[in-house]
Amino acid sequence: MTRYGCVLLDIGGVVCPSPFGIFREFEKANGLGENRLQRLLKESDLWHELESGNITLEDFLAKVRQQHNIDLQPLFRRLISLQPDPQLVLLLAHLRARGVLLGAVTNNFLLTSRSSKSAFPWSIRPLFDVVVESAVEGMRKGRGEGCGVFEVALRRLGVPEEGPMRRRFLEACLFLDDLPGNLPAAESLGITCKQVRGGPTEAFGILQEAFSFLPNGASMPTLPRVVNPRKGLEVPADRLLAFLKKELPHDPSVKSAEGVLVHQFPHGQSNPTYLITYVLRRMTHGNNTPPLHMVLRRRPPGPLLRSAHDVEREYRVLRALSSPASGASVPVAEPLALCQDDSVAGTAFYIMRYVEGRVQSDPNLPGLSACQRRHVYIESVRALAAIHDVDLKAAGLTDLGKPQHYLQRQVARWVRQVESSQLDNETLPELTRLIGLLKTRVQNLDESAVESGRLVHGDYRLDNLILHPHTLKCVAVLDWELCTIGDPLADLAQLCLAYYLPPLDVLDAFIPPLRARGDALRQTGIPSEDDMRAIYCQQRGVPAFPSSVWSLYKAFALFKVAAVVQGIRKRTVLGNASSDVAVRIGPERMKEIVEGLSSTASQLLGQQGEPHAADTLAASDGLAPISYPTPTSSLTSVELPSLMGRPWGERVRRLHAAVRTFIAQRILPAEGVLYEHMTSERRWREVHPLMEELKKDALHQDLFNFFLTKDMDPSGSWGGAALTHLEYAPVCELTGWCAFAPEVFNCSAPDTGNMEVLLKFGSAQQKDKWLRPLARGQIRSCFAMTEPHTASSDATNIHTQIATNDDGRTVSVTGHKWYISGASDPRCKVAIVLGRHQSTPAAPAAKSAKVDPHASHTVVLVPMDTPGVKVLRPHTVFGYDDAPHGHAEMRFENVQVPIDESVVGGVGRGFQIIQGRLGGGRLHHCLRLLGAAERAIAVTKQRVVERRPFGRPLAEQSSVQATLAHSRILIEQARCLCYSAAHLLDEAAAGKLPSKRPLFKALAMAKVATPQAATKVIDDCIQLFGAAGVSDTTPLAYMWAQARTIRLADGPDEVHLRTIARMELRDHLAKTRGGAKL
Repeated sequence: MTRYGCVLLDIGGVVCPSPFGIFREFEKANGLGENRLQRLLKESDLWHELESGNITLEDFLAKVRQQHNIDLQPLFRRLISLQPDPQLVLLLAHLRARGVLLGAVTNNFLLTSRSSKSAFPWSIRPLFDVVVESAVEGMRKGRGEGCGVFEVALRRLGVPEEGPMRRRFLEACLFLDDLPGNLPAAESLGITCKQVRGGPTEAFGILQEAFSFLPNGASMPTLPRVVNPRKGLEVPADRLLAFLKKELPHDPSVKSAEGVLVHQFPHGQSNPTYLITYVLRRMTHGNNTPPLHMVLRRRPPGPLLRSAHDVEREYRVLRALSSPASGASVPVAEPLALCQDDSVAGTAFYIMRYVEGRVQSDPNLPGLSACQRRHVYIESVRALAAIHDVDLKAAGLTDLGKPQHYLQRQVARWVRQVESSQLDNETLPELTRLIGLLKTRVQNLDESAVESGRLVHGDYRLDNLILHPHTLKCVAVLDWELCTIGDPLADLAQLCLAYYLPPLDVLDAFIPPLRARGDALRQTGIPSEDDMRAIYCQQRGVPAFPSSVWSLYKAFALFKVAAVVQGIRKRTVLGNASSDVAVRIGPERMKEIVEGLSSTASQLLGQQGEPHAADTLAASDGLAPISYPTPTSSLTSVELPSLMGRPWGERVRRLHAAVRTFIAQRILPAEGVLYEHMTSERRWREVHPLMEELKKDALHQDLFNFFLTKDMDPSGSWGGAALTHLEYAPVCELTGWCAFAPEVFNCSAPDTGNMEVLLKFGSAQQKDKWLRPLARGQIRSCFAMTEPHTASSDATNIHTQIATNDDGRTVSVTGHKWYISGASDPRCKVAIVLGRHQSTPAAPAAKSAKVDPHASHTVVLVPMDTPGVKVLRPHTVFGYDDAPHGHAEMRFENVQVPIDESVVGGVGRGFQIIQGRLGGGRLHHCLRLLGAAERAIAVTKQRVVERRPFGRPLAEQSSVQATLAHSRILIEQARCLCYSAAHLLDEAAAGKLPSKRPLFKALAMAKVATPQAATKVIDDCIQLFGAAGVSDTTPLAYMWAQARTIRLADGPDEVHLRTIARMELRDHLAKTRGGAKL
């Protein structure tokens, strides 16, 4: 926490740029010699007289002209025009809102004798609790001037003239000035002083360092990048505040505001957009300070093109999408008020909530990692899919546009815009040629080949998205002025614009193209254009679209940009462009952009007949693995299974919906890149950052550790959701839709079973050291049981030796293990090892002694960095190595660990512990396989509807229908067995089962039936897919390998069949032969 509670600042050279640069330029331009003017003014006492308020600027200029024959009016015109640095002003506003006192102590001057107005920048006056001006007070800062101005400031701040309160205040006071001669007086009072040599930028850094944490303990916020409003685009702060007080009287920010600061966002070429910062009234806000910012978006002044800059339309769309009644999941800033009275700000505008985050104006995303870049692009597609899935009727937007003939109407509209934007006596041959080609193509467009009648954004680009500052999730979509009802492909083509922009250097100022292509693009982490098309289809569950249609929409997107640039070009000529960029580039270079874009678009239209990789299922250039679209609607529409009339609780319904949404929106879109990493050369060295990011997001949303049921973690102190086993069952099913989902939710084997072991049998020390980081997802673990030279399905055969050493305080572990899942993961920090125990290495049990095979094993915790622990190699499972956790072969060579830290549950309890571990784990495997089978059917149903061998869809073939029907029967049968076993687990946990034999039998039946059913279902789906089914373009091959492996994991089918059969026979013998045993 900072030690400062008050900041005093000079203005020139601290809050505003230093005036001395302007003095030097004036001296040079007028041949006065360096510093001659400043020396002249000081020697004549005119400067002292001016800053002391003895003469006004008007008098000063006249005397200098009379005495020295120098006209200083141009110099002072520039000095007075110096504006406060916008970033520093925002920082000061945040400091004030958090309780820091602010004062301005500055040497300045009075402007005229007819007014008491000084040269102080009055736009920021509301920021300061006190303003002490030399010309007003009649005293200056500086050498020999004394402490007078500082005493005035302290007195007005209510600081006592003496005593401990004064001393404490002065110790917590910081003063910034650019002149060293102004500091000693303040230092003599006990104020901490800092000289600012580098202007507002250095002052910003000093304050940022001094207030890394604010007085109330809050950290400094991320400040948006803004500029002072351009000339002609200013917004009167007083009239704006009056409007806000009238329209939003109950808003806490508006109620507390005694002033507003207005800054302009530098990006954007259309409707000027401003950051409104409230200067809050002094009060005790604590940590509940009202939001400091809102955003104003207005129509630019001057003559405009017809139907352009429609802020009223934007406001209407935002209100509709932000209304809960719309059911829309599009992230937007909440609209607050619309003003159509031009007397307030000169043109119509609306106010919306400020959304904190990043705006990425460069599609190359510099400064982000490869993983973050891919995530941002996937997020952009996810938000776009949400826009296109809006229910227009529920949102009340059915009259926003006509659903038919969208492209024809859009081309006609933009042609009119171009015609209105043309300069007198000018021809643009490439643009004219493109217009002719577009008109021809849209007239011949087969509208049945494209989707229409959807809400479209109209200008969907990366720089119209606000991304969360940390997670990079899209938190708001901006700039809705072109929103209408139309063809979704128009938005997607606009989003992908950077992939096919022409290589024009001047274009970077407007829309920078992607600088990498092909393999180089893949290395940046940015998806290829084909990837973007595939991800979009996956998000929306729609089939791929022909490349001839795609080329048309790409050409239209380029045409729109050309038309927009031409419109900006004309506004630049007229002098009302909303961005400095346009002014800097100039009309002639913008003409080069217009013609270059038009030429590229014409070339695209000429390529309409060429085949394209994305038209085929297995595109070879840049198409990510697992790219066949899984319709997210298939997942988001999954309902909770029927419980024979028993209702699911509301809490379970909410959790099921939250998990379903997270998988559909966050995990499935990332599946391709995670799978690609899993098969890359880096797979053993590093965990993909996207996985850790997804885990953090899931943890933040309390979507973690569902498997810790309420019988294990009733209070939720270890992060569980306190579900019953039956309530967890449908949630666990959902995680089976994607192989990466269980880890994201911290519900993946072997960690789940290992956490259960620690929770049930671990000591307090073991829980704190290992369970806590496991439950938080900070580390991973492995379970070392299976051995290469023993039949490990019978746990009593385990040969690994765990021996108590002679010192009685340590044990040694020696053994050979293989197929140990998770041991290769760089995050794996501990192994739970099952071994045969003997009291000392030198004294094994006598051969003649009878040893209970179920009481001769012990479980120990072995840190993976313990000497003697060796991970030899990863094994494959049907060719998959499941990196980075893998399935490792290991050796424990005389590994020494302390007994009290390592032995779990006591010596000889190993068999009991692992049986407790495997029960729930077996069921979880089965439930996840149900989810995998459901996904397999979902993608297959889409496939058989789309594919048309021999002239009709596969779905109409009776054999295909029979296969799908049998698959559904198998899944439902297996689900009944799994849910029955989950119910019996709950009954056993509640002590309602006289015997656990029904539970063991139910678990065994589910463990046999479910993997067999899932393997059969997935195998049939592969058959219906054909060659794609066995490739990595779909998830089916990997899912089949997992399902087939589960028939061996946690006990092979034969062991469970033996258990079921023996129970059946025992029951029969008990009834017919008086309890005779097998």
